[in-house]
Parts: sequence; structure tokens; C-alpha cells
Amino acid sequence: MTHPQMNIVLSGDDNYSKYMAVTMQNIVHFLAPGTKVNFLILDSGIRPESKAKLQQFADTLDQVQIHIFDIVEHYADELAKLAPYRHGSKKNTITAGTYGLFFVAEAFPEFDKALYIDVDVIVRQNLQPAFDTDIEDKYGAVVRMLTHAQLGSLKSSRSGKPFPQNFQDLFGKSSENYFNAGVQLLNLKRMREEKVKDQLSDTLTNIPLEVFHTEVNYHNQDIFNAVFAGKVAFLPTRYNCQVKNVNKIKRRFLRLGLDFSEFQPEFENPAIIHYSGRRKPWNDKNLFASELWWDAASRTPFAEEINQKYQQDLSKKLKTAKGLLNWLFDFRLDKNQKHIKLFGITLLRDH
Repeated sequence: MTHPQMNIVLSGDDNYSKYMAVTMQNIVHFLAPGTKVNFLILDSGIRPESKAKLQQFADTLDQVQIHIFDIVEHYADELAKLAPYRHGSKKNTITAGTYGLFFVAEAFPEFDKALYIDVDVIVRQNLQPAFDTDIEDKYGAVVRMLTHAQLGSLKSSRSGKPFPQNFQDLFGKSSENYFNAGVQLLNLKRMREEKVKDQLSDTLTNIPLEVFHTEVNYHNQDIFNAVFAGKVAFLPTRYNCQVKNVNKIKRRFLRLGLDFSEFQPEFENPAIIHYSGRRKPWNDKNLFASELWWDAASRTPFAEEINQKYQQDLSKKLKTAKGLLNWLFDFRLDKNQKHIKLFGITLLRDH
């Protein structure tokens, strides 16, 4: 009997290695019995001791094998060409960690299909149905961003133009099906065959730097959208659910006379909650479903380090008026996601 199998890609530097372990544990918790998982780690600067911890942790999980690929070592020259393409100061250098996913198909030639997931997520369901999506004739499968895809941008792009117009002007393609790059089911075999790594790198580096700084909004996400346009299938919204945006999306649907009902169940019962903003599960225990993340964290060899980092961040947060207020009082009244906290005490919480 053949057991089901999934291949999951995680990416980051040493700062994110501990959160990779949490994501691994979080995913494994919801696996069906007998399912095997290969975790494919794109290493963009993980210390040897952290890699050893990840390997030792994987060894304790019966269903797991881990494969670590050092993209900095193997693709130093190509990464150097991408290095200037970043927003912000040198302290916010966007290089291997952001663009590392360009190299995933070549990094793991023994795998033909994999589900990439950002580590700022909370997994709440078995991900096998997403992994089993048919993408044989596609580059991958993704989740449309309702804010950009169906509705147009809720805010102006860096250029000051509406997002759809900016994307069309920059890449010559429609943003109608614009997707969030934080969860992507990837057809690694076809990506190798069609040299998608080169397509991604060339699409980025063919943009003049002055244009990049004023018109490219989301680094690798814009580039993936440009290259993958018309070559993807679509996953249900629940597999990349940014619950923080639901109310603004509902209001926009209402103003435009659109029906939100088909998306409502997706937000009420998400499989993957993606916290893509500043609030992350590791720095904000008030977030919906954060108890799942912290339970997973407690089962990793990084538990003490994660808790120490949380306490350090909390101490800094409480020194500001906004941070103190957010810690004392927080509420959310959406169906299945109610949360009320007053004076630091949780009065009501859906799980």
C-alpha cells in the first residue's frame, strides 16, 4: 500500500529557522495517519547549530524527512545580481531570503511538486487536499488576493497610480488574478523544463532600478505574478486566508454590489491563516488561533528561544502607548473568530 506524501517548502535565514520548526510541527499535527512529509528548506543564512536543531527535530517526527539546501553557497553570483532590488535601507536588505524561492526547482531536482508556505502562518487543517490539486499543465496553484484581484487595490501603489494600472504598465499583464505569494503549490518539474528560474530573475533585473523603487510594490510577489500570469490554477481562499482583511473586503464588496457569500465560509474556517502584516503569531498572542501556533512552538527544540524573544518584544511594546493599549485591550467579533481582551485578561475567545 502506498502512503500519501507531501513535499513542503520553507525558506528563510537564521532568524526564521525557529519559526520553520513551528510550521513543521503545526503541519504534522494535522496529517492523516501514514502520510509522509518531505520538508524542503531553502537556507538563506541558517547557522550550523540551528540547522542541526532542525535536523534533530525532524528525526523525532516519524513521518518526516528534511532536506536543506544552501542557496547562498550555490547561487552566490545570481543572488548578487538581485541584491540591488530591494526597498528600504541596508538594514532591510532583501536578497536571498526574499528571492530564494526563484531557485527552488533547481535546488530540489528529485522532487516534481511542492507546496511552498511562508512561516508567518497558522495551519488549522490537513493540507493534503491542497497538495493533491492537479497542476500538471500549470506552473502552480495559488490563492487570489481579493483586495487586488477581484476588487482592484484598496490603496495606491508606490507610483501613486491604482494598482491594476501600475501592474499593467509595468509588466504588460492584467492583475485580475493577482495572488499572494506566501502559499504556492509549485510544479517543480515544469518550472525546470521551462527555465522559470531564469524567467523570474530576468523579469526582475530587466526593470531599471529607478522604476523598481517607484513602481514594484511587493518584491518577489510582483515578479511571480508577472511570470505565472495565465499559467496557474487556483486554490480555495481558505488555503491562504488573511483574516485581518476580511472586514475591509466585505465593505468593498458591498459598495460595488458584489456577493461575498461564496467567500464567507472560507474566512470562517480557514485552513491556513496568513499573518502577512507586522502582527505575527510569535509576537502577538491575541491573534486568532495563536494558541495553535504556541502549542506547536512548545513541542520544538526552539521553545525557550521563542519565548525569550516574545518577552523581549513584549517589553519593548509595553514602553509605547500604542503597544500598551493593544496589549490591554483587543477585540474581534467575526463569526467563529470572536476575541475580547480587557486589561490584559481574555474574556472571550473562539478556537
